Amino acid sequence: MNSAPNLIEKPTDMIMAFIKANIAEALTEIRNERGNYVVSTEPPPTQSYFIYEGAMAYQAPGVFVVAQKNQTRLDRGQSFTNSQARYCISVVVEDKEKELLSRKSWRYQDALYGMLHETEIRDDVSPITKIAIKVIEQRFSNNFASGNEQQKTFRKEVAFDCDVEIWQGL
Repeated sequence: MNSAPNLIEKPTDMIMAFIKANIAEALTEIRNERGNYVVSTEPPPTQSYFIYEGAMAYQAPGVFVVAQKNQTRLDRGQSFTNSQARYCISVVVEDKEKELLSRKSWRYQDALYGMLHETEIRDDVSPITKIAIKVIEQRFSNNFASGNEQQKTFRKEVAFDCDVEIWQGL
């Protein structure tokens, strides 16, 4: 009997680890390029990464890596699985001013797009040989307000629809 494939869990963990390892540097690079240091682009806190939708009580920015579907392609005699998964990868940012919030969301968009689009991630210690990410579309939410009038903050989500090719040895 062959061992069970790891079609979504391992690729999700690989994407999340890649984002955690690279987002601070990508945000610093963008902040330095833009030269406007009023717009904050802090990396997400360690506890603000999620693999499910709808997390409520977390410190922004929050990163979400959510698998939406997976289509497996296995030809006769093939010694590996080849599948294509659709992920929604998003970040929710927060600020007290709407204009700064918009600019912050654009900077996170640029950082994540630069990190993810046409990126291959390899994991030599697992049966998964590699994954390849392609960003298909980016979407921005409306601004959402919370708090009272004196301490009102706004949140905005930037969502990336991504196709992820997954190759895993059998």
